[in-house]
Amino acid sequence: MQIESLFRLESLVVISLLLKGLGFFVRDELLLRLLVTAGIICDVFFYALQPVPILPPVISSLILISINLGIVVVLILERTTLAMSDREKRLFAAFDTFTPGQFRKLKRVGRFHTTTGRTEILTEGEVPTTLYYIESAGFELKKADFLAKVDNPAFAGEIAYLSGSAATATVTLPPGTDYMAWSVADLRKLSRRNRALGNALIARFSLDLAQKLTHSFPTGALAEIRPEVPPSNPAQPSA
Repeated sequence: MQIESLFRLESLVVISLLLKGLGFFVRDELLLRLLVTAGIICDVFFYALQPVPILPPVISSLILISINLGIVVVLILERTTLAMSDREKRLFAAFDTFTPGQFRKLKRVGRFHTTTGRTEILTEGEVPTTLYYIESAGFELKKADFLAKVDNPAFAGEIAYLSGSAATATVTLPPGTDYMAWSVADLRKLSRRNRALGNALIARFSLDLAQKLTHSFPTGALAEIRPEVPPSNPAQPSA
């Protein structure tokens, strides 16, 4: 009976080897981690169910399982919107060049805000230290003598972020506007540390700039608002 029991335990070693070997044949890291973890679990049972349990390999295998499961959770969060709030999911939908993991990293260095009154976030001619993504439509953009309302969500300060130059327009938000803000210094540091995220951010800027060029002043998404100016040569009343 003991020999049969040991034979069944020996089969765990074979199963463990098959699972680990199969894991190294797959290219998907998440699946690899799951298969290797399953193989290590077989090792735990093999050592723990011996007539005299062998504790050192059991303990070391449990540590490896814990590490692998932690990385599995990270991989799942990088690939899904799991545990994101409704507001975060709405914002992520607008960042379609990002993976969920990249968006989470971007969100961690930013701050969500909602205005309680009219708020000027950019001033024309000044170098901004903050990049903004305005979630709500209807904010005002003033450039030289043009005053306009923008009827779609957009970045503010992305040209200054890319070039290091001053803001090209003054942006004012009405009360109740949702927006997200990032420190330019923190965002540049993150982009240098994570090249893939930096490339995704630049790609998203490109989409935003293309939309702004398509809907440039004074037509399209920017509906120009000008005070009425009397004609320079008013019609003379007929005699």
